[in-house]
Amino acid sequence: MTIFALHINNIDILKMKRNQMRIDILMAINEIKTDTALAEILGVTPQALYSKLNGDISMRTIERLSKVFGVTVKEMFKEWKLK
Repeated sequence: MTIFALHINNIDILKMKRNQMRIDILMAINEIKTDTALAEILGVTPQALYSKLNGDISMRTIERLSKVFGVTVKEMFKEWKLK
């Protein structure tokens, strides 16, 4: 079995924490006001979502989040330049 790790700029994105993925910005853009609302959209409990976003996250969860937010996986990690 081959295990793949996803890297962007030599950073293992499966080890990133919530703030590194810009989750809060993407939630605001998509008018998702609470973690509980996001958990409901994803079909998980708020506790499970917290665990995923603040610990090791799976590629499947990253892909699900990118679909909810309407962005690519890569865009979830880009730096946002506020005007």
